[in-house]
Amino acid sequence: MELSREEAQRALGEAQDATERMRKTMTYGAAGPIITIWGVVWILGYVVAFLADRFTPHNRWFDPEHHWPIWVGWANVAWTILIIGGILTSWLIGRKSPVQSLQGKRLGFFWFLLFVFAELWMVMLRPTNPYAVGAFIATIPMFGYVVMGLWMTGAFMVWIGASVSGAIFLIFCLLAGSPWMWLWLAVFGGGSLTASGLYIWRKSR
Repeated sequence: MELSREEAQRALGEAQDATERMRKTMTYGAAGPIITIWGVVWILGYVVAFLADRFTPHNRWFDPEHHWPIWVGWANVAWTILIIGGILTSWLIGRKSPVQSLQGKRLGFFWFLLFVFAELWMVMLRPTNPYAVGAFIATIPMFGYVVMGLWMTGAFMVWIGASVSGAIFLIFCLLAGSPWMWLWLAVFGGGSLTASGLYIWRKSR
């Protein structure tokens, strides 16, 4: 049985669509749910920082040598727990993903190295302003978004990374020293991670 020209074109279009869906799945893999999880981690972490900053006395010191108030210590404890939980959950999602692509592994390795270098810079610079540290950390994944956009995913990620970084800089300039800065970072940092993670998750399905 011979196919008509229209039927052949339709079959070719369906094959191309299936190939494109597979390409997206291979490209993104488990990135969508993992980025979403880290967005939730960021929201919770910054909300804890807000509560600790606002309701803990500032005349008690977590690290007197570097003038870190006690609320920074509580925020660090919360962040440590959240980060460990995020790492374990991300690892489990990656292990259970039906697609184990080389691109996805490289993407995960990129994000791991990005935060390793961020921690290295923090150790070398030894900052003493917790608000500057919070704003700096919030721009790290946004830089990663810009690189991802230029590398593989297109203008959407570049736009998200650049615009949110600009918003974070503005928040820092206007609210540094105020506990309310942490809530705004939760919205623009964690919120953007969560929203874009859900977007990537949807695009990969």
